[in-house]
Amino acid sequence: MAGRLVSLLLPVTWIAGMAVGNREITPPPSVIVQSSDALVIVKISVPDTSPYFVLKNYNRTLRRNGSSEENSEFVNANPFIISPNDLLPEQTYCLTVHVCYNGVCESSPIGPEICFMAPAKGPPNNLRMEALDLSYLLKWDWNFTQSPNATFSVERCTYHDGKCTTIKDCENITSTQCYCLGVHFSGESILRVSVYHPQREEKSSNIILFNPTIDTVLGPPKDLMMRIVGNELDINVSTPEGFKNDEIRCLCDRWTTHLEYWTNSSHSSEDKEEPFFKIKSLEPSTTYCAKAKMQCAGSNRSSQYSEVYCITTDPKSYLFAWIIGFAFLGIVVISVVVYICLFPLKRYIKHKFFPPRRLPSCIEKGFGESSLDCIKHQFLSHEEEPMDRCYVAQDSHTEDLGQMNNKNASKANSQDSGNGSNEGQTSGETISSDANV
Repeated sequence: MAGRLVSLLLPVTWIAGMAVGNREITPPPSVIVQSSDALVIVKISVPDTSPYFVLKNYNRTLRRNGSSEENSEFVNANPFIISPNDLLPEQTYCLTVHVCYNGVCESSPIGPEICFMAPAKGPPNNLRMEALDLSYLLKWDWNFTQSPNATFSVERCTYHDGKCTTIKDCENITSTQCYCLGVHFSGESILRVSVYHPQREEKSSNIILFNPTIDTVLGPPKDLMMRIVGNELDINVSTPEGFKNDEIRCLCDRWTTHLEYWTNSSHSSEDKEEPFFKIKSLEPSTTYCAKAKMQCAGSNRSSQYSEVYCITTDPKSYLFAWIIGFAFLGIVVISVVVYICLFPLKRYIKHKFFPPRRLPSCIEKGFGESSLDCIKHQFLSHEEEPMDRCYVAQDSHTEDLGQMNNKNASKANSQDSGNGSNEGQTSGETISSDANV
């Protein structure tokens, strides 16, 4: 197999070498430069004398007139458009084209140097592309007060073949913006906006170079889900909508999630490959705000920031302190109530079953020293022991009370002495008779 491959390559190499060796007699290419509608299109004409399997490409060299600096670029298409970024409006440039066969440009024909003037940028002005994910909105400025009936058309021109096609829904429109449908994500495109003035019956154009892989802005993450669990804040960052498209997601080998969060007194940021974040040691009655974006590791490319999401923590909980306080207060109140309610009951029970009385006098004095009446009622308390009767005399004249007391005292003395005397009786009778008198 290897020998057959070598045998096949040898004739090809010989023929290619013969073609390369004979290209010195090939006439140089003819170059035609067309500058119209804000585009510079180059067409190359080369006599086709080489075999069909010999590949031709071109090395075009561009320099501004009066300058020695040159800009070279390999082109595989014919015709092709000179990039608008390489030209300044209304400046003279000189172009040479070098024909290459199978990538070999030495001793190959070089066309003559052709000079041309770069086209001026006509209206409409301020062409700009707002590319968000796969949505491409082309905008421009126009003064409708000077030309109110102007109409616009947008074309997409392929850089490497010079062909321009009108974009759907962007032909003969009156608005100053249009969504460019059908623009491929890979590769550069030249967008040309042309305006037609019906009053003056003239047309002017302006162009913009658009490369979706470089100029596309990645959309923000869809949302941030924030949840407080205990004393921690959990944040989950969702992926952007544009990441559903493989072309956008594959713009970077490794995407990371960049989160910024802050309070009134602090600001922090954090990068993670996974979209889950956790903020610990939350402060009570504090508002935490956060926003996030997707960022390409090792590159400055990133998506837009998401909206700002905020969440406020609960105020400091005094529930435990209140519970302890109310429990202590309840214990105190219950103790006071129980004491107030049970104190009379205690006194009643003590008075009923344990009356505060002295022992019977027989027991206190002893049976030997007690009277006969006490021995008979030896287990009676002081309150229940028999007592002498007492009489309460009504208040009368003090003198009568004194006389009665004297009589009783004298009578008692006479009885105690045991002496009976007639004189006493006589004198008593005399006294009594005198008293009666």
